[in-house]
Amino acid sequence: MKGIAGDGSKDAPLSRNGGFRIVLAAAILMTAGNKLYELILPLMMYELTHSSVAMATMRTAELLPNLFFAVLIGVLVDRSNKKAWTIGMIAIQGLLLLVLVWLYRTGTVFLPAYYGIGFLLMTFGYGYFNVQGSLTKLAVPDSQLGQANARLSAVETTVGLAGPALSAVLLLPDLSGGLLATAVLYLLCLLPISWLRLSEAAGRSSGAGFKAELLESWRFFREHKPLRTFTLFILFANCSMTVAGTAMIYFAKDELRLSSFLLALILSLTGAGGLAGSYAAPRLRRLLGTGKCYGIVMLLFMASYLLFGSAQGPIWFGIAAFLYGMAAALSNVTVYTYRLEQTPAALMGRVLGITGTFFRLGMPAAMLLSGFVMEHAGSRIIFWGCLAWNLILFLSWSTTSLWKAGPQHLVPGPVAVD
Repeated sequence: MKGIAGDGSKDAPLSRNGGFRIVLAAAILMTAGNKLYELILPLMMYELTHSSVAMATMRTAELLPNLFFAVLIGVLVDRSNKKAWTIGMIAIQGLLLLVLVWLYRTGTVFLPAYYGIGFLLMTFGYGYFNVQGSLTKLAVPDSQLGQANARLSAVETTVGLAGPALSAVLLLPDLSGGLLATAVLYLLCLLPISWLRLSEAAGRSSGAGFKAELLESWRFFREHKPLRTFTLFILFANCSMTVAGTAMIYFAKDELRLSSFLLALILSLTGAGGLAGSYAAPRLRRLLGTGKCYGIVMLLFMASYLLFGSAQGPIWFGIAAFLYGMAAALSNVTVYTYRLEQTPAALMGRVLGITGTFFRLGMPAAMLLSGFVMEHAGSRIIFWGCLAWNLILFLSWSTTSLWKAGPQHLVPGPVAVD
């Protein structure tokens, strides 16, 4: 299998892997933009409406595309020219953000327009995320996937550290300034992507037809029991993680009365925790195995929910944000690396699509329901509910074969594909 962008050999160190360096550069620019966008859009909805329901509805609109289109996008990615696909996904997101800036600056308060743009942004954002997984699989040998994903997560988290702080500066004059900066970063990302020289034969699907290719990937997923088990638990864990991620912003604004500037600065601690989790992930997986590493993820989330629910001021809120960021990063590296290790390159887009759909299956309903709960009962009940939910998940996870498997069973290898 040939690499990309003149890396010479897939067995070369990551520092000399040209294809991976380009994927990493694009990830840095996209992450910088994403960190601005993720914080600013909920704040924009709060400023326009002062409603937790409106904030939750926006998050629900952003979650629906992955539920509806992830599998379709996975098939299209496996069949596509990945360089052209990546350029298209990024460019469209940049243009949508410019439209959002125009709506806000012209004083438009037609909420369906904001929800629609949020829906489209996430649709094309997932299109980029899916193909990034395929590019990583093509550029990096299986033996280096854990290292590559940890490095991607660490670099993205490091960039994310500056995201909230930069947001604090950009938020001072006008919320839309952050979205404009995001659009510029997205469009700048087109430059490194244009340098890709891609040999995609090993990452291209068989061309047997949409239905046949979809069934091929579904058969692989159905026969891979550990991956199915992991996917089921992440489905339930993601419900609480997403709800808590939105609740913390509403909680900080509505109950702690933090300014947008102070909130953005404190949320930098989420990035600091994420950086710690990214660097710890490869070592924890080697020492403990995938199952126990993910068990630590659940414990960290529980600790963060406990602190969020108890917080009376910015200090405990900041500590909770740090633990939340650490858990999220450790989860991302563990889950994402395991999927890449277990999936053949030719099935990567489709398997990412299938598992991604399951990951988000319960998130829209949980997100929408949480908005009404916060509106009538406050934010703290959300954190206590997330804590109880994750305790049940942890006790269940400790009975699975993945938990019982030691580090020697870290990578049992992909299931054969007919």
